[in-house]
Amino acid sequence: MKVFPAILLVATACGLAAQPAAAATYKWTDPNGNVVYGDHPPSEDAQPMRRPGGMTVTPMARPAEDPTIHFPQALRQAAKASPVALFVAKDCQPCGLAAAHLRQRGIPFQEWKVMTHADFERFKALGFTGNGFPAIKVGEQRSVGYEVNAWNKLLDSAQYPRESELPATYQYPASASLAPEDSLQGSASFHQPVRIIDASEVRPAGGQRIDPGATRGGNAPASFRF
Repeated sequence: MKVFPAILLVATACGLAAQPAAAATYKWTDPNGNVVYGDHPPSEDAQPMRRPGGMTVTPMARPAEDPTIHFPQALRQAAKASPVALFVAKDCQPCGLAAAHLRQRGIPFQEWKVMTHADFERFKALGFTGNGFPAIKVGEQRSVGYEVNAWNKLLDSAQYPRESELPATYQYPASASLAPEDSLQGSASFHQPVRIIDASEVRPAGGQRIDPGATRGGNAPASFRF
């Protein structure tokens, strides 16, 4: 009879050990204003919920959605293999024309602003040797100066569709500084104007080279210096 309490204690302990750990509970408000409870990661606007005993459960952030997930297959493959980046400078009219051309053709791209010394150093680190704008990078291919035929050939070679196939709901990412962490720290702006290159300076065949002696307004050197 004295053995029974020991057996009971062992059985109780085993039963407790077999129980799964308490699942995390999340609380959030859906778009209709209803309070929702669940055991799965909620949306980003969910608030931490305090469980009995004082333990706070913090909701997990959802991973960022792949922006190409809703693209047609051909466009998605091109965007994955050869992402497009547009580099622009201040007061650059051809830069605006270049961005409009990419949007009209339905090319997903990120626009990078090159405004500071830190931006320009990052720009050079990407393989650009001059200071001309606009500039484009399609995968590992680069071109400086905007010329419609040259840019279309570059996009064609990367297998981008010639007509827009972007979903109607697609939103282009906002233009951003190429070196944002340095911009926040007050990196010095350019002290000399960069070269703004129009179509007349771009060689029609390929668009990969430009006239090295041309300058905008005659007040910027052929080789940019700070």
